[in-house]
Amino acid sequence: MPEEVLPYHKEEKRLAASEYEKYDPIRERFSYVIALQVFLLYIIYIYYDHINEYHPLLAGALLGAQTSCLAQSLNQFYQRTISLSKHIKFYVYGIFNGAATTLWIRLLVSKVDTKLMRFVYDQTFGGLMFQFLFILYNCIWERQDLYTHLRTTYIQSLKYYYMMWPFVSYLCFFHMREDLIFPLNCLSSLIFTLLLTLIT
Repeated sequence: MPEEVLPYHKEEKRLAASEYEKYDPIRERFSYVIALQVFLLYIIYIYYDHINEYHPLLAGALLGAQTSCLAQSLNQFYQRTISLSKHIKFYVYGIFNGAATTLWIRLLVSKVDTKLMRFVYDQTFGGLMFQFLFILYNCIWERQDLYTHLRTTYIQSLKYYYMMWPFVSYLCFFHMREDLIFPLNCLSSLIFTLLLTLIT
């Protein structure tokens, strides 16, 4: 009788060992970090109007930074890589991008009369400018050659940009209140980053 039971216990131990090999304690701790970032993003969304009344650029910088950092965390979790330097890089970028996007939206709303022209400016000059600024920032941070990235990465990034952002821009300028344009922009940026992760 013990001879029949022994193989079963060996098989059970082998399965338990294989499941233990799949267990990744670093990814588990990383999932807690992502949960914390989602909570912080939720808090910023709740108090966004109050922060915006205090200073619009601060609201834009906080929301942009937290969204950018969360997108990077989800990207790294999916890719099974962890890089603190990339988190810092995208958090800093989110601050500048959030403030710049806030100023850009305010400029379009205050200086351009028609919704159609706001959309046109956003998808021509705005799209080209913000994609260029991201590549410039990335090259400065990584100490890489700007000219090389403009010839390769810039065109590729614009191709992905125009797959989604015209729809977001149309929704923002034709159907959203002015105070909701930037939060929707940040949410769309998070979704866009995740889609790029899946596509590439």
